This record gives sequence, structure tokens and C-alpha cells, in this order.
Amino acid sequence: MKDRSIVPGLFLLTAACGVIDATTFLAFDMVFAEIMTGNLMFLAFGIGQGNAIEAVPNYVIPLVSFGVGSIVGGAILMGRWFTGQRRWGFVAVAALVSVACLLTLWWQPESTSNEAVIIVIILSFAMGVQNALVLFHAVPDIATNVMTLTYVRLLASWSVIGGNNERWRFRLG
Repeated sequence: MKDRSIVPGLFLLTAACGVIDATTFLAFDMVFAEIMTGNLMFLAFGIGQGNAIEAVPNYVIPLVSFGVGSIVGGAILMGRWFTGQRRWGFVAVAALVSVACLLTLWWQPESTSNEAVIIVIILSFAMGVQNALVLFHAVPDIATNVMTLTYVRLLASWSVIGGNNERWRFRLG
């Protein structure tokens, strides 16, 4: 692990990502701002059911925005921006999420409105940056986006089945 001082922030990001995705899914027409696997699945379901006209813009917009955010996060990591100050990327993510929250409060958008799309774009972009930055720090057992591996590691090493429960507190956290 490159920097243990960011671990509390990564735990906070994990919780925030869950809240962001739950909110965008429930409030903004079943799209995710952070879990791109869900958007890909719903896009495939929509195309498979003959609803490509509705599904493509609904799910491609956050996929593209997340992708652009990932590129920006990669540029931060490669030292293109904020050389030596990679933590500024996390500050930028927090600022973008704050902007999205303020816009949501200001606009109070309907689920399929242009305002809702703008909010999803901002959040998806921020989550793309965040995921790229988390990759750099490579903290074992912290996946801010998909908790599946952390969940499996927690249960697969359980002492009841002969595991050593190594790092169980960290994984549970």
C-alpha cells in the first residue's frame, strides 16, 4: 500500500459511492453513476428486449462520462496534472459530488429531465476520476465501487470454514 493516511478517506468513499448509486438509481430513471457493470447490464437488457432507442442514451451517457473521468483520473496519476499532489484528485471528486448535490437541491429535477442527466454526468465523471485514483493507491480489500470481492474475501476466509480471518476487521470496515 502506497499511503495508509488515505484509508479513512477510502472507507468514506466506499460509503459515499453506495449512497450515490442508490440515489441515482432510485431518483434518476434506474441509472448508476458509479457501478458501470449495472449500466452495461441494463443497456444489454434494453437492447435485447428491443428497447434500444430508450436504453442507449439512458445508459451510454453515464458510461461515457465515467470513461472520460477515468481518463482524467489517469492523467492525474501519470503526473499530467497535480504533479506530486495526487490527493487533489480526491478533492476534485468531493467538489464535483458537492456541486451535483447542490444542483439537485436547486433544480429538484424530474427523473428523466435534462437536469437529471446533467447531474448523472457530473457524478459519473467524478466516479470515473475516483476509481482511477483508487487504483493507484491499491489498498487491499478496499474496493470503493464493487464490494463483491471484499464480501467474498470476508466470507471465504471465515474461521468457521477453516480460514484464518486475516484482515477481517479491515474487510468488514
